[in-house]
Amino acid sequence: MTKDRSCTTAVLPGDVRGLSGTRPNQNEVVQETLSIIPRSFLAEDVLLNGSDAKLAKIGFLALAAKWYWDTEMLDSKFTAEALSLIKSIESTLAVSGELVSAGLVTTEESASSALGRFRKANVDAVIACCFMWSEDQPLLRVLEELKETPLLLWSWTPGPQLPENLTALDLIRWSGPVAVLPCRPCLYLPSVFESGIVVGMEGDLLGTVAQLVLSRLSGQPTMFTEIFTYDETKNEILVGHAGMRDIRLARSRSAVTITPDYEYPREEAGVWMAFSVRPGPVTLLSIASTTDGIHFVVTKGEALPSEGRLQGYPNALVKLDTPLRSFFKVTTGVGTTQHWALAPGDLRKRVPQLASILGLQCTVLAGDQEA
Repeated sequence: MTKDRSCTTAVLPGDVRGLSGTRPNQNEVVQETLSIIPRSFLAEDVLLNGSDAKLAKIGFLALAAKWYWDTEMLDSKFTAEALSLIKSIESTLAVSGELVSAGLVTTEESASSALGRFRKANVDAVIACCFMWSEDQPLLRVLEELKETPLLLWSWTPGPQLPENLTALDLIRWSGPVAVLPCRPCLYLPSVFESGIVVGMEGDLLGTVAQLVLSRLSGQPTMFTEIFTYDETKNEILVGHAGMRDIRLARSRSAVTITPDYEYPREEAGVWMAFSVRPGPVTLLSIASTTDGIHFVVTKGEALPSEGRLQGYPNALVKLDTPLRSFFKVTTGVGTTQHWALAPGDLRKRVPQLASILGLQCTVLAGDQEA
């Protein structure tokens, strides 16, 4: 077999209907997984629907954030349950082929060790499974050292539909790859927000500029968010972010809760704020830096009543006007990040007007398709 001499990256759906909870026939799970893997991942003689199907040799690693792993999120069952989950995923993927597993990877060093093992085994491709909240650094090390070996990035989730209520630990389990920079404590500063200053996170300059754009166009407070997770059955996304957030977005000040810092539970990091964005129409804006220049992507949705839905984070549960599949297809095509600026109101006409004045590209997601 001749390998595809390009570094291929693909993303699997979060749930392949069966890697947790009630599980269907394992062969069905594997066949569905294989049906999504690019053809370059498979040996030339693979038969997806045959009992004698032969898989290429696949390297596998499970990514998780080190500090969550070290602290166990103050849950004595956390480590055992996570390791059991990894074993379940490994056994499911190995049903019909040869799997070279490096197990859990939480650091750049363990990522390099895993890749050394894969090179020694001469794997044909690598699956990196973000089975919970995971950091960028190990994944970047994987990308650097893989060179021409195809990579499939799998953002796994515990099920096809979000629970009605999520704890802080649930959020970690339902999340994927993110970048983290400690910046604590996280409280409201009137002198900052009420003077029109916006606060971004994680060194994301374009995400912060997107906030500034919405702030100036609307005269409203804005929120720096990332897409935590989604519910395709209801066409909803759950967005939010730890950090200094503007509580004027909440229904009222009495709806804002001061909580312990759930991301650093064993450090003297202090406290942060938890609240939900008040119900009503909201605009989401992402600014992407592409090979063709700066590109605005804007969409609208409805912030739903969601107080108590998510523990410990400023957040918004948004029902998008655009179908989720169209949303993800367009945004991944443009190359947006996970970060989106949010502001109350419908700004889908004003954002492209600004983009036109600035000579920038702008994609407006409206209804079933982009405008």
